[in-house]
Amino acid sequence: MKHNLFSKIPANLAIVALFVSLVPFIAGCETAESKKDLALMQIQITSIEENVTAISKQMRLQADLIANMEQPQTSMMTMTGQMEEFNARAQMLADQMESLEQSFTEMTRSYRAESLERSAKMNLRLDRLEKELVALSIGTRALVGQSAGVSTTAPPEKKAVVSLVEPVKEKPAFSPDLPPDELYQKSYNAYLRGDFNKAIKGFGEYVERYPSTDLSDNAAYWVGESYYGKGDLPNAVKAMDKMAEKYPASNKTPLALLKTARTLLDQGDNEGSVDRFKKLIDNYATSDEAMQATDQLLSLGIQYPPLP
Repeated sequence: MKHNLFSKIPANLAIVALFVSLVPFIAGCETAESKKDLALMQIQITSIEENVTAISKQMRLQADLIANMEQPQTSMMTMTGQMEEFNARAQMLADQMESLEQSFTEMTRSYRAESLERSAKMNLRLDRLEKELVALSIGTRALVGQSAGVSTTAPPEKKAVVSLVEPVKEKPAFSPDLPPDELYQKSYNAYLRGDFNKAIKGFGEYVERYPSTDLSDNAAYWVGESYYGKGDLPNAVKAMDKMAEKYPASNKTPLALLKTARTLLDQGDNEGSVDRFKKLIDNYATSDEAMQATDQLLSLGIQYPPLP
């Protein structure tokens, strides 16, 4: 019985002691926002330390009892009384250890949960800040474009300025020496910033230079999305159609067809829209986009595929 009650106590005490020793390090890594939580945790740790000290004293008393019981001259009555006392203390010690272990586990779980929550909140704040910066960047470029459109020069001089700018537009968006992954990433970053012209050039150059990589279909798709971003719907439809034709096996092709079909429908081109909806259903029947295309056709009074 002695072995069963005490076999795991030293290990549990070691775990508690290790956690206590790590608290100053954890506190040093936390931000000011969590200092209050750490202060409460310190109080809990102090309570645990006191319990550990009390348990250690009781363990020493138990050892003394065992030593007395092992002496030959001890009477049977005395030994029986000591054994009962030993059993009572051992049970009390085991109960205290179980309670302490449970308290320690709950405190650790609570601390980890709060840390994850703070981390999630920080990530949300960073995401929101990034979106605000992108919006600010787009607004700034719009103001620059408006100011560039205001001119005090005569019309012939405007033409001269345009003729000087046109050769610059033909330069590659990025260095031709960029490796594929870097070219793709820079083009995508341009898209996120709202620099759609640069994104169109960058993704277009990627497809032209590297037409058969794992990202070629994505690059072709983002050319169309970039045209959508700048509000150039005719070229957006052309780019998406080209992507769908060149990369029919891409997982982005159903979405490209759905976007072009809806765009044409909004523009009044019902024939072109219906044609793409049907193509989507025929070639990608199990996709979510095909289900949306079926519903869209039904809203137009078209049952497709037709009922037998």
